[in-house]
Amino acid sequence: MFLSQIVARNVRAYRALQGLHQAELARLLTRLGHGWVAGTVSEVERNGRSVTVDELAGLAAALRTSVAALLDPCGPQRSEGPAVDVGGDLPIPMGPVSRGFVLDPKPDDVRTRAVTGLAGLAAEGGSA
Repeated sequence: MFLSQIVARNVRAYRALQGLHQAELARLLTRLGHGWVAGTVSEVERNGRSVTVDELAGLAAALRTSVAALLDPCGPQRSEGPAVDVGGDLPIPMGPVSRGFVLDPKPDDVRTRAVTGLAGLAAEGGSA
């Protein structure tokens, strides 16, 4: 699942938790200077439209949550999230944001090497 899909799902979930209709959320975003209409909210929630960083911050404010919460693959239910596809060959499994990335601890795992950074590459005899 891509982060854009996670944001779409979370915008819908947090909007429902706040008891807001799409038109009401659009009005709040318009008051913040984003010029949204109900159709914009619908497109975002269907992952038919990406949001800018500024819009993401506005959504967080309007939905009374944080940007991190809107990016959290576990959603407001705080259940174990899906693997996040960041464009590589291996999706990254995610837990709640407070726990950060949940990595497979196998030393040959590309994701583990990516997180350990240069120290991990140096230990393998590689270079950056």
